[in-house]
Amino acid sequence: MNEKDKKTKNPHDGHRERVRNRFLATGLDGFEEHQLLELILFYTQPRGDTNELAHKILKKFGSLENLLTTDSRIIAKECNINIKTAILIALFIPTYHMYTKSALRKMNNITNSRMAGETAIALLHGREREQFYLICLDSRRRLLSTELLGEGTELEITFDMRKAFETLLRYKTKYVVIAHNHPSGALAFSENDVKATTAIANALSNIDVELLDHIIVAGNDYLSFAEKRMLGLTWGNDKNASEKAKAFIEDIRLDNIQRPLEVHPEYDGEYINRDDESEG
Repeated sequence: MNEKDKKTKNPHDGHRERVRNRFLATGLDGFEEHQLLELILFYTQPRGDTNELAHKILKKFGSLENLLTTDSRIIAKECNINIKTAILIALFIPTYHMYTKSALRKMNNITNSRMAGETAIALLHGREREQFYLICLDSRRRLLSTELLGEGTELEITFDMRKAFETLLRYKTKYVVIAHNHPSGALAFSENDVKATTAIANALSNIDVELLDHIIVAGNDYLSFAEKRMLGLTWGNDKNASEKAKAFIEDIRLDNIQRPLEVHPEYDGEYINRDDESEG
């Protein structure tokens, strides 16, 4: 190589190959977020400075997590990139959820709130919209199925109770955990969360299915009704708590005066308060 060739040699020559070889050798260990995104961009951007583009995209969305949970059409528009690139970026979270649902089928027993919380996080982490899941267990607390029952906005969600009943009967479910996410990141019980849990516990008692817990997911964390001893829910490890749970269910099932909510056969997520009805 002569002196002229040395001076004109592009320092970025072989960069893509070096990055790919690094991944093949060590996986993603040591990769920064922009380097991972750059590796992804190699496959839709045959030419150009993908390092600069990766930095630009991440700056626009603030973090890799925010980027990966954004709709592909928004990514394409906001970053002025082609839709193929945006779709590839947006595919990772749905692919992860498909993988986790498959992995969950191999799970044996779910016997406490921690295990239920981890299951709910696997189902709901990164979801842009609020989603409601039914986690069905048999009499030995073995996982039978996870079913998406409803989807909504950050503020509200609707679901079909009749579909829930059909699912429970199909799998001969004995115990249920319900789970939904708060895309806003608020890890707290809302008034509607409490109302929904009360209504569902009431409805399930009519078909001899026990509600063990209601899990709320926000980011990588969860909140459990049973852990907080909310509404008498329990995993049955505490006899006194278990008796209180049975008493609570009996109260809301039999006492029309004390029961604040009514579940209709075609319940669609709308909560009907008897006091509100009487005022009308």
